[in-house]
Amino acid sequence: MPRECSHQQCSFHELLIYPEPAVVSHALDYFGNPVTFLTLQEPHDALTMTANSTIEVRALETPAPHDTPAWEEVRDHLRQDLSRTGLEAYQYVFDSPYISPVPGVMPYALASFPAGRPLLEAVCDLNQRIYGDFTYDPRATSVGTPLSDVLRDRRGVCQDFAHFEIACLRALGLA
Repeated sequence: MPRECSHQQCSFHELLIYPEPAVVSHALDYFGNPVTFLTLQEPHDALTMTANSTIEVRALETPAPHDTPAWEEVRDHLRQDLSRTGLEAYQYVFDSPYISPVPGVMPYALASFPAGRPLLEAVCDLNQRIYGDFTYDPRATSVGTPLSDVLRDRRGVCQDFAHFEIACLRALGLA
């Protein structure tokens, strides 16, 4: 089922399953998304699932990049915010299987994040620098290519560039 949030409301949702499951239950996953678990206990040659939803989506207001707080202020607030939302965001500061500390990432990131620069302005600058400094090359990497190779060769695909940007933000203590 689509997740409801401040800019998205689900007014109708149905999940059609054939063959009909013996057991169906609903829960929220780790991220707060509604999920459906089902059990099929009879032999079957095919499984068909159709989800129909009606969703109202409202545009998000994007702040002007220069009107956002300084990046250090956001980083420091994130470290101290013990609210549910703050803790949910803070988990994205830490290493993950595809993104761990790599020499050279911090200096690259700092070029876009001088002291006092508004966060969104800095992030937009980082996006533009990655776009300009790296070459899209689908033959240059695979799903297991280390981030250090992407930084060294400055070549890769969208997932490499996304992982590199996340590494830059994490190196600065940002989620």
